[in-house]
Amino acid sequence: MGCIAYVFNNPVAGRMVKTALEYRWNLLAYHDNHNPFSNKLRKDHCRNVMRSALRKVDYFYNNGKYLSYSALKDLFKGLDKDESNQLIDYIIFKYNFLAYNDLVELYGDFGKLITAVESNAGSEFDLEDEYGDHSCYQEMLAIVKSLGYKGSSLNFEKLSEDSKDSLFWILKNRTHASPSSIYKFLHR
Repeated sequence: MGCIAYVFNNPVAGRMVKTALEYRWNLLAYHDNHNPFSNKLRKDHCRNVMRSALRKVDYFYNNGKYLSYSALKDLFKGLDKDESNQLIDYIIFKYNFLAYNDLVELYGDFGKLITAVESNAGSEFDLEDEYGDHSCYQEMLAIVKSLGYKGSSLNFEKLSEDSKDSLFWILKNRTHASPSSIYKFLHR
């Protein structure tokens, strides 16, 4: 059970969020909520582009297909920020793989699971890990996106060393990230 709490608590230990329920990608907030990070989705009030995206997600899911990067890119085309967040929540809820009943059974109820996760600071585990502030990675990602790096150009392993050097200095001057974090971010 400690491993479960450890995994769910990673974004908290990395100071990306204050509580595990605030982190979209660990799926905890989807336990009993279809849209924990967006406004309630009402399909009958959606724009056509959103309804089309929802139908495509349903088609992929109902046919046992995963959503490739190109499919995802197509799904989000033409959506505004609120619709994008609704679609993300819809996809996560639809494709969610967590066995919440099994988790709840381990802890007795969902509230006890959350208490266990929130009581876990991460440092009590013997696993070697960095417990620094990982929000710098989000900050660096926002900066490189603002510089025009998107999609496949975010694969820094394919960049020339000169391009990586230029990005290193931009990130060093514009973020609070340590040089080692920037090196990791740039895959150096």
